[in-house]
Amino acid sequence: MSHKDAVSESYDRAYDRKGPLFGLRPDPALAALVTERALSGIALDIGAGDGRHSVLLARRGFSVEAIDLSETGIAHITELARRAHLSITARVADVSAPDAFVGPYDLIVADTVLGHFSQSEVPKIGARIAEALAPGGWLFVTAFADDDPLESEFADPGGTYFSRDSLVAVFSSLRVESCEKLTPVDHTHGEAHRHSVLRLIAYKEDI
Repeated sequence: MSHKDAVSESYDRAYDRKGPLFGLRPDPALAALVTERALSGIALDIGAGDGRHSVLLARRGFSVEAIDLSETGIAHITELARRAHLSITARVADVSAPDAFVGPYDLIVADTVLGHFSQSEVPKIGARIAEALAPGGWLFVTAFADDDPLESEFADPGGTYFSRDSLVAVFSSLRVESCEKLTPVDHTHGEAHRHSVLRLIAYKEDI
């Protein structure tokens, strides 16, 4: 079984439960970005999972495209969007595939996605994400830091963990507004556990 197949299978099993695995509370920093910058338009949610960020963006008026490797996760988002009459198009896709997304998007969210790929794959994926942003579009990324304690059941020793400089370098073509380290305790799934996470916010200059 390939690494990607193993990741997909583990998340399919995890999402096969009643109620959202990670809850539906979005990252407050994403909500603040959308509000403070009065963002709107077309959004891409990469690694959308249960849809917590897709739901936020659709409720804020975005037309949302949600992609994830997990068929179970996508089925949950599709049903959630149907019941709530939200403008979310959800589909199974591998973000590393050339046809996974096209754009242009006014906002792209990639929440703890990049870490599931090898160090050789990450720069290519990052470049495609940056290319898919519309001029003036915004990027919101979270990624596990290289000092993450690996306490989660989804910790991926075969993936990529980032320093601040290495994550910023992935998106060197964009104007990085902030890249901060967070050390939250996660109570949303499994035993309470710690993370070390980088949150990067950047935008594509409108030239």
